[in-house]
Amino acid sequence: MRLLAFVALLPFLDASNVPRSNNLPCIRYKEMIPTYACSYQVNDHASNINWLASVLGCLSCKGHLEVKSIQGVKKFCQINGGVELSQERVQSAYQKFIHHKSNSSSTASPNVNTTIDHPILLHLSEVELYKKAYEKYLGNFDDSIYYGTAIYGYWLVVIVIAALANWGEGVFTSFSNTPWVRLIHKYLVLPALMTKSKSQVQSLLGPVQFILPSRLEALILALFFILSTTVTLMNTGPVDGDPIYYTKNNAQLRYVVDRSGIISTMLAPLVVLFAGRNNLLIWITRWQYERFQTFHRWLARSMVVLGLVHAIGYTKLLSIFFYSEIKTVYLKAGVVAMVASIVMVLQGVLCVRRRWYEMFLIVHIVLGVCWLVGCWLHVNELGFVYFFYPVAAVWGIDMLARIVRLMFFGFPMADFYLVADDLIRIDIAVPKSWQNRDTIGHAFIYIFQANCFWQSHPFTWFYDELKALEGTSVVVKVYLTGASSSWTEKGTLKSGPIDEKRAYHEDAIPQSEQSSSSDDESKLNNLSFIEFLYGRPDISQLVATNIEECQTSVAFITCGHPRMVDDLRFEVCQRINAVPGKTVYFYNQLQVWA
Repeated sequence: MRLLAFVALLPFLDASNVPRSNNLPCIRYKEMIPTYACSYQVNDHASNINWLASVLGCLSCKGHLEVKSIQGVKKFCQINGGVELSQERVQSAYQKFIHHKSNSSSTASPNVNTTIDHPILLHLSEVELYKKAYEKYLGNFDDSIYYGTAIYGYWLVVIVIAALANWGEGVFTSFSNTPWVRLIHKYLVLPALMTKSKSQVQSLLGPVQFILPSRLEALILALFFILSTTVTLMNTGPVDGDPIYYTKNNAQLRYVVDRSGIISTMLAPLVVLFAGRNNLLIWITRWQYERFQTFHRWLARSMVVLGLVHAIGYTKLLSIFFYSEIKTVYLKAGVVAMVASIVMVLQGVLCVRRRWYEMFLIVHIVLGVCWLVGCWLHVNELGFVYFFYPVAAVWGIDMLARIVRLMFFGFPMADFYLVADDLIRIDIAVPKSWQNRDTIGHAFIYIFQANCFWQSHPFTWFYDELKALEGTSVVVKVYLTGASSSWTEKGTLKSGPIDEKRAYHEDAIPQSEQSSSSDDESKLNNLSFIEFLYGRPDISQLVATNIEECQTSVAFITCGHPRMVDDLRFEVCQRINAVPGKTVYFYNQLQVWA
C-alpha cells in the first residue's frame, strides 16, 4: 500500500520538474512547456545525448523542429541541469534522432527495467496530451505573474485618478463646483460607509473593536477583493485525462495553491509600501496617512488569506510525505513566515493597538522581520525572491528617512502641559523650515529617553496656519473644547477627546527657536482676527449658517473628537449641493490609525 501511495503521489513531489536553486530568476515557462512535456516522458538527464535526441524528436513530431522549440530546450537544460547546449550539439542530437527514426519504427519500451541506449520514439497522441497538461500546469505560473500584474495595474489606476482629482481640484476650481462633481463628493468621496460613523470606534461582541472605512475606501477595497478573487480562481480548470495529476481535483487544487501563493507574494511590496510614514504616494495622491494605513491592513489580511490557502493546499497535496518534506529549509522558512503573518494580523486588531500600543509596535516589528526573512528563504529557490527586494528596500528607506528627518529637525527641549485629564499640550521649538510651512499637517514626536527613545506619537500643529490667514477677508471661527468647557450630557461626550489616545492628534502649537512657553497671551493677541468660541458647537446650525452667509465658497476644517468630526462630515454631505453656485469644502485633519 505504501508503494502504491508513493506512485500515486510522486507527481506532486518532483515530477513537475519545477527548478529550484538559490537566486533563481523569475522564470517564464511558455517557450519551455513543450520541452517539459517531452522530458517528462523520457525522464533522463539533460547531458544525455539520447535524452536530447528523444526530446528534439518529440518536439518535431509534426514534421519540423521550430527555432523557438530549440530555444526552449536550451533554456530548460540551463535552468534544470546547469547545461549550456551549443547549436552543434543540438544539431548532432537531432540528426541522431532522424537516423534512428529512419531505421526503426519502435516506440518507447513499456518495460521500465530495460536500459535504452538510443533515442525514443513517442506516440503523437501522448505528446499532445502531455503538452496540454504542461500548458495548464506550467502556464499557470506565467498566468499568475500576469494576473498579479493586473492587481498592480489596478492600484496604479487608483493612484493616478486620486492624484488627478485632488491636484486638479486646486487648479481647476470651477470644475470642482460642477453639479456632478458635487454629487460624487456627496455620495462617494466624503461620507462614511453606511451611517455617520467614520472616525468613531465600533464594537462587536464587547472587546472586538473596529473602524469602518469610508465609502470611497470601501469601494476601492471591494473592487480589489473582487479582482484578487477573480484572478486567483480564473483559468484553473484541469485537463481531461491529466497524465501528471491523474485526478481533476488534485490538478485544480495544485493550480489554485500555486496561484494563491504567487499572488500573495506579489502583494507583499504593496503591503509594505502603504504602511510607510514616508510614503511618496501620500504626496502624489494628497490622501491622508490614515487612508493608506487602511489599505495596508486590508491588503495584509488578503495576503495572509491567500498564503493560508497556499499552505493548507500544499499540506493536503503532500499528504503522508509532509513530515519528510517539512525538513527542507524552504518549507521550514515558509512555515515561519506563515505563522508570523497570522500573528501579526491577530495582534494588529484595534483593541490590542489601543490598550498595548507600544507592545504591539515591538512585536509587530519583530514579526515583520521574521515574515520577511521566512518569505525570502521560502521563495529564493522558486524564482520569486525578486518580489521581496522592493519590500526590503522600501522598509529600509522608510527607516532611513525617519532618522535623516530627525537629524535635520534637531533635538530641541520641549515643554509639556497637562491641559486636562486626557489632553496634553507640547510646546516645541522648531527650525525655520517648519515655520515656513503653509499646510496643515501632523508630526511624529520622539522623546529621547532610555526607556522610550524608539517610541513616536502623532500630533497636529495649527498655530502657523491660523496666523497665515491674517490680513485676508476670511472670517475664521475656532471651536475649542478643553478645560474651560464641558461635554457632559448623559455620558455622550466629555471634556476633550476622551479615550481617543492615539486615535487623534492632540493639539501641539509649535514655536520659533527664540520663543518660549511664556508668550501664550501674545500669541492669542496675534490671532485677534480669529474668533475663538468655547463649548460644544451646534454642528447642523453651524454648517447651515456658514453656507448661507458665504458668497461663493466655504471650507470646514475639523480635528477634534471623532463624534464631532463625524457629525460635521454628515452635515456637510447633506448640504454640499444645497445652494447652487456655492462651493463647499470639507477637510478632515483627524487621522485615526491606532
